[in-house]
Amino acid sequence: MKNDLTNNDVYSGSQLFGLVILRILIGWHFLYEGISKLVNPY
Repeated sequence: MKNDLTNNDVYSGSQLFGLVILRILIGWHFLYEGISKLVNPY
């Protein structure tokens, strides 16, 4: 039985780059929405 914690799937360079960029963009989106909510709570 395969343990999910030791899953060693290897991503290609372009896939890894895309995932990192997507994660950064999602983080920036939440940061922007949170700050805009603090500045203008309406």
